Amino acid sequence: RGHCDRVALYALRIVEGLALGDDLKCQIRYGSWLHDCGKIGVPEGILNKNGALTPEEFAVVRNHPAWGAEVAGHARVSPVVANVIRHHHEKLDGTGYPDGLPGDAIPLEARIVAVADVFDALTSDRPYRPGFPWPKAAEILRSMAGDHLDPPLVEIFLQAAVPGA
Repeated sequence: RGHCDRVALYALRIVEGLALGDDLKCQIRYGSWLHDCGKIGVPEGILNKNGALTPEEFAVVRNHPAWGAEVAGHARVSPVVANVIRHHHEKLDGTGYPDGLPGDAIPLEARIVAVADVFDALTSDRPYRPGFPWPKAAEILRSMAGDHLDPPLVEIFLQAAVPGA
């Protein structure tokens, strides 16, 4: 509950730190709100499972960015919003999904939302674990910078959003 709103709030802190324009800021907000729209195709039993997902269940979850991007294409959303939806689970080292894009091949807007999405996931209670306190979440986020997340974006976010980071 509230995940997409928090992701938008966190992403906009990065946007402000980068001094990006108002139009891009608006598009990233929309993309943040819609980034998980493809989860409509993931069964509730998987989304709300109280334990680790099986490899088969995780394979279903991994489809949600592509499913969401397909829906976004039919809705004719902007390319920025579509990029956020499709690429928010890509990783800098190229091991993400759905396309395995590395580094700067991942659109900036998706790299921004990825930082926000991961931070919210870390600080939120999940069926399988309680949320981490902000200092621990900041430490984990920093440990993910470089292989998973864009290091400058992580630092911009932490300076803007996390007390005492």
